[in-house]
Amino acid sequence: MRSRAVQFTVFTFSLSNAYLLPSNHFRGKLLAGRRMLSRVADVASSYQDADVSPSPSEGPYEKSDQVTSPTDLERLIEPCDPGMQRMVRSIFESIDEISYGVRRMTCNAVSCFYDLGGNQFAIDDLAVEVFYEKLRNTGVCEVASSMGAKVQTPLGGTGYSVAFNALDGSSIHDTNFAIGTVCGVWKGGNLYNVTGREIECAVMALYGPRTTIAISIKGTAFTHEFLLDEDAPPLSLQRWRKSATYASMQEGTLAAPGSIRSSAFVPGYKKLIDEWISKGYSMRYTGSMTADVHQIMKKGFGVFCHVTCPEHPAILHMLHEGIPAAYLVEKAGGASSQGEYSVLDVKVESPEQRSQIAVGTKMEIARFETLVGPAPEYGAPSRLRS
Repeated sequence: MRSRAVQFTVFTFSLSNAYLLPSNHFRGKLLAGRRMLSRVADVASSYQDADVSPSPSEGPYEKSDQVTSPTDLERLIEPCDPGMQRMVRSIFESIDEISYGVRRMTCNAVSCFYDLGGNQFAIDDLAVEVFYEKLRNTGVCEVASSMGAKVQTPLGGTGYSVAFNALDGSSIHDTNFAIGTVCGVWKGGNLYNVTGREIECAVMALYGPRTTIAISIKGTAFTHEFLLDEDAPPLSLQRWRKSATYASMQEGTLAAPGSIRSSAFVPGYKKLIDEWISKGYSMRYTGSMTADVHQIMKKGFGVFCHVTCPEHPAILHMLHEGIPAAYLVEKAGGASSQGEYSVLDVKVESPEQRSQIAVGTKMEIARFETLVGPAPEYGAPSRLRS
């Protein structure tokens, strides 16, 4: 794992050893903080009519799936083998803890921090540590790879491997925009030379006005969304209630175009953007892939893309971001592409592998492949000059 010194207010530690930090201490502080913040469930219940059901919201999903039983997540993973059930539980628990920290972090011009007992920890490194510790405790995680690490880390279990970006959108943490977590789970103990066709599970969390998780599991239809209920018992699956099932995507006028600078060097991308504008598309790009992809699934239409060229190389890691996002969207009835074929068919030869990507409706992806096409290999001439 790449060694990168991170300077905190109180002390310095190496990111290569971040997963070895005393997580029990962190977790104890997190839980203590929760206890100090008294629950408002009893107060809120006095203002609620028990006979009133939440009104269904619009969206590309079954209205019967709106915020229902705390056992929904258990039912979803019940067909999975015990090892996968442990993996899903650990990922959901990790996201629960990270959500708590994200909502209490403070930021300066350089980074964002979470205060624990007077010590300040970089929130992204704390999120990575939480993930490693939870995965290690499952006993079924052989190796894990955090985005930015050049090697995979053995975790002592047997059965599965996980690639994750513990906190997406690092460039906008200080803006208070929605950010998230994304990860993928594969069978076995190796994350080299894998494809999205072999992925067993993909998860994407969004820390917005509410915390939600979108999950797709191999052998289970569609993509399912769960909402965090902070009034439920801490760190239990009862805290996650199903809020949507994404089953289909229709054509619409929504685009989240990343790396717009590339349009100066990729004529097809400029033409695509001009076409979106001329047709009155809503252009909504935040800089957080999790937020930008989530809105496509939530609305049930649109496209997110990040186009690359030699002048502006790819930044999205296929293993930790691209493949899980593509899997979630395709299971939700959409499509994905790296310019020529599905992202799920890309062979990932190393954790550092990056690529351009587009996810969205099938028509939008076909248009992307026609106008933009595959990115040139690194070192190749600009598409503008070729």
